Amino acid sequence: MTPAEFKQARQSLGLDAVQAARMLGYGSRTRISEIEHGTRNPGAAVVMLMRAYLAGYRPDDWRVGTEVVGLRRTEGLITPFVKVAQNRDTC
Repeated sequence: MTPAEFKQARQSLGLDAVQAARMLGYGSRTRISEIEHGTRNPGAAVVMLMRAYLAGYRPDDWRVGTEVVGLRRTEGLITPFVKVAQNRDTC
């Protein structure tokens, strides 16, 4: 995946650099910037995950109003986990 393809993938998923960094398990958005500018290559697992998302894969807990806060590894698969935004209208 080229730097331009990576950036286009991130934007197609509606993620800013901070959200993408969290989703992909990077410590900061700096890593996303490095990948998009070609100074660092994403790992094979990151490329596979981005391609899966572009193909329509979504974990069960991927919803509007969530914040991706990291990755978890389950049975060899890497999936993001999220924090669900609190709805003030519900008690």
